[in-house]
Amino acid sequence: MIKQIQIKNFRSIKNVQIEIKPLTLLYGHNASGKSSILYAPFILRNIILNPNQTVDGFPNLIFCNFGGFDQVVYNHDPKLEIEIGVTSDTEFGELSYTVAFSKDSGSFRLKLEDKIDETLHVKFPYPVNSQKKIQVKTEEETVEFIWNGITANPTIQPLTQFGEKLLKNLNSVIELIKNIDIVPLKRGFSKPVYSPISVGQIAINEDEVATLLTRGFGYLKNKVHIYVRKIFNKDFQLTSTPGTSIFYLQTVDEKGLTSELVNDGFGVNQTIYLLTKVLRPEASVLLIEEPEIHLHPVAQSKLVEALVEIVENEDKTLIISTHSEHIISSLLSLVVENKISHDQIACYLCKKEKGVTVVQEQKVNSKGQIEGGLTSFMEAEIEVLKKMIGQK
Repeated sequence: MIKQIQIKNFRSIKNVQIEIKPLTLLYGHNASGKSSILYAPFILRNIILNPNQTVDGFPNLIFCNFGGFDQVVYNHDPKLEIEIGVTSDTEFGELSYTVAFSKDSGSFRLKLEDKIDETLHVKFPYPVNSQKKIQVKTEEETVEFIWNGITANPTIQPLTQFGEKLLKNLNSVIELIKNIDIVPLKRGFSKPVYSPISVGQIAINEDEVATLLTRGFGYLKNKVHIYVRKIFNKDFQLTSTPGTSIFYLQTVDEKGLTSELVNDGFGVNQTIYLLTKVLRPEASVLLIEEPEIHLHPVAQSKLVEALVEIVENEDKTLIISTHSEHIISSLLSLVVENKISHDQIACYLCKKEKGVTVVQEQKVNSKGQIEGGLTSFMEAEIEVLKKMIGQK
């Protein structure tokens, strides 16, 4: 599990570190930096999957292209270096992995407690052709690896049992990063008929996400169906035309009336897209942008219950940006009901101060109370009430 995310000099973020819990919520005013925190780990994934591209390609996330380095570096200062890193726990202690990049150069850093602290400097595009030796000494043995900035490999085979375990732990952070997925704001299904297509490393467009539902003997589709029923009291089904590859995404209401998903409410539509991405077995860390869009408060509450259940049953980490007070209060109510422990939740209020994103942690206690309250959501209501009672 990712334990911490570190971001420097990215968009409005000068220097932010946040602790990650199974359910991590980001909220605050528009343009306060929530999305920047959400997108940064996905940019890190993009770099890991393809370091052999220009630096200007790193912020191109397919669903959205944020521009080149000059557009996304803090304060548009080309002399600065963007850093994005994650930290995880291993059998050998805390493991940190960081990628830094400027206009055409950068570095990869790997740090494991007091055992390893190595930095590999490279030029981008980087074809993963550099190597650096890593040595770990114990009282019994010395283990040596070759590290190319992405993965570590042994210099001598076979490895001892200790060496194999250490190698697996060193490469575990890369596997975590590769398993990051995103549920972007622009989502949903816009047509009645689909055909399976090849799915890329990032399943983003609706045809790819629809194709995911056809795989694995319908296991994923069945899981999505279970949660759609819990949230909307509807059945979700995938129907195919015999003798063809064509299939339909449909919902069935409590009266048995079948509708194409595209003709259902968009709240249902986008939630099915969201659930498909979240329940996808390959993804362990999900970055979810505003899950509440087009949802009635009752559906928002039920969706939060579903996400909590998925965290518990599917071993997922969810990082969520939201503008919905109802999403947060629903989650706090589940703490009161003992459906999730308060120490599995992290809440962060994002603010802009003089153009810089500032992140304030608001701790949740065992009674479901949040430190500082939800004042950022109440400001507008207070202003409206003042006007209604004539208070200046």
